Amino acid sequence: MNTTDELSRKKAHLFSAQRKWVVILLIAGLNLPIIPTAKRWLGRGSITINRAFNGYSYATTGSQTVPSMKHIIKSENRTEEIPIYNYKRPKHAPPWPKVAWLMSFPNSGTSYTGQLVRRATQAASATNYGTSNLDQSGNSIPLFEWSPIGPFLTEIAYYGGSPKEVTSQKLSVPGDGSYILTKTHCGGTCFGCSPKYYLQTQEEFQEDCLMADYRIDGVKQKAIYDSSIISKAIHLVRDPFDNVVSRFHLKRNAMMHQENEAWLEAYPNTKKGFRDFCDHVNAKNGKREKQYPVNGTHGNVFLKYRDIPCYSDFIRYILWHNHAIQTIHKLQIESISLNYESYGISQNRTVDKLLNFLGLNFTCKVQEFRRGEGYRGHFEPDEVEGVKNLAEEISDEETWEMLERYFD
Repeated sequence: MNTTDELSRKKAHLFSAQRKWVVILLIAGLNLPIIPTAKRWLGRGSITINRAFNGYSYATTGSQTVPSMKHIIKSENRTEEIPIYNYKRPKHAPPWPKVAWLMSFPNSGTSYTGQLVRRATQAASATNYGTSNLDQSGNSIPLFEWSPIGPFLTEIAYYGGSPKEVTSQKLSVPGDGSYILTKTHCGGTCFGCSPKYYLQTQEEFQEDCLMADYRIDGVKQKAIYDSSIISKAIHLVRDPFDNVVSRFHLKRNAMMHQENEAWLEAYPNTKKGFRDFCDHVNAKNGKREKQYPVNGTHGNVFLKYRDIPCYSDFIRYILWHNHAIQTIHKLQIESISLNYESYGISQNRTVDKLLNFLGLNFTCKVQEFRRGEGYRGHFEPDEVEGVKNLAEEISDEETWEMLERYFD
């Protein structure tokens, strides 16, 4: 076959696989280097790494596998294309550990729960957010060699006594009969955003639960891994009032990192600062909340509960827990619910429940749980009652059974 015929064949194949790849021909013809930005655009979702561990090689895409794509609206002018892969555990791969999701609305006690399990068991944990922990080469560390797009390890991991990668802590990957705790916040959690960007179907929410971000060769990527990887789930729940105020604290921490003194002065870490911030958030999306309503038993709850500070975040919180329960049922996986406050009521019993579910042994003593300040005092009594009414109105039956305790 001559050079012209070969080029035509390759061009036709690449165009049918992914239209963006046609640009490669232009770059090749002009003999231009592919800069990192171009690599990210041209190869979005492509796994280019080809390392090997314990006899397994990372699968590559390209001509072997072309993923389907999920289109995500990120803003009025920006969308993302997220590849969906179907990497499954090979028959010849070790059957353990299996994955147990730690499903949590942000600021529900996720970090504390992960640290507790690691300290109590000296076992590694995993995450969907691989860019938060990188190896010495600056790459994310896949939990499984056969699924390079997630989940990812959160610290050093030992397989049979030899380290998989060198990072910060010396912990072992759980062995036979055990489940590795794996962090996911799923979707629909953006704070202060238009409902256009957080109102989801159950299917969209589930895909976000399976979405991982990671870094390979300096390029940040995202992908959706296969649902067969998930075997169990721990559904973490926190007092809604504490959860929403903690989200404000997270926002303040971000502004401190950005050294945004004007914002920090406008919204100090006080009850008034929180309520002023909520007034700002409440005023932002009125038009969009009419355009994208959430209907309860008596119409659009966005309009009905506007007097509650940060009312939209309570709506996000409730809808998130609805979807989490629906997703657990859809995937038909074993699950438990865990209230963050249980650590303060009976830490030992709560830890036993958690470790028994994961099939892990208690090997090290953990520090006594110290619950911080509660934030219900940031709300007036009629506002607390309003949140209760809101929860009753839009919660699914199982969600309300979980949340009712916070309104007794």
